[in-house]
Amino acid sequence: FAMTAGQNTVVTVTGADADPGSTLTYTATVTSGTQSNVLASLTSSTNVFTLAPATSVGGTITIRFDVSDSAAVGNQSASFSIYRL
Repeated sequence: FAMTAGQNTVVTVTGADADPGSTLTYTATVTSGTQSNVLASLTSSTNVFTLAPATSVGGTITIRFDVSDSAAVGNQSASFSIYRL
């Protein structure tokens, strides 16, 4: 995903568990690239992640989003880029 300086990118991760009463935990982990070159901040509220782009440097990072019910984990990765001229 290409990000634009000054505009946050919001990622909503959805998951479901067939076991009644299970609580799902959502996390995000940078798996490649240098986070500080691309993001000023990565914050979350349950399953909504807000990526605020950095204002200098630039580059590409890959983030793995995980959903866990304490017994199993599902995940998906995505790349985010911002470039400076």
